[in-house]
Amino acid sequence: MASWIEKPCIDLLKKLNDIPLDDKRESRQLTILMNGLAEINKEMMRRAAESVRMQIGGEASSPEPVTKPKATTEPAAESKKVMNDVPDLDDFDSFDEELDMIEQTLIRSISD
Repeated sequence: MASWIEKPCIDLLKKLNDIPLDDKRESRQLTILMNGLAEINKEMMRRAAESVRMQIGGEASSPEPVTKPKATTEPAAESKKVMNDVPDLDDFDSFDEELDMIEQTLIRSISD
């Protein structure tokens, strides 16, 4: 397993094991588990996006003349800055709801 996944999983396991035995233990564990998995998912998506940006940037920068070394370093700095702005996963839930509403509207308009 990749080290960037293993460390958060170990931390997550420690947090889950540190919860005292009581009536709300399972709900607390579930909350911690969901938050931990969301963080791992965000990191996975960030890494995937960074990889794609590097691939796209590599293809786009190859036809440019070599006389512009500054242009090749700036996109990397900009992509790192953009990658630090990770979107909140809760925003995607509302986006899915909007897509469902659009889909239902289209289905109704087709059936009419």
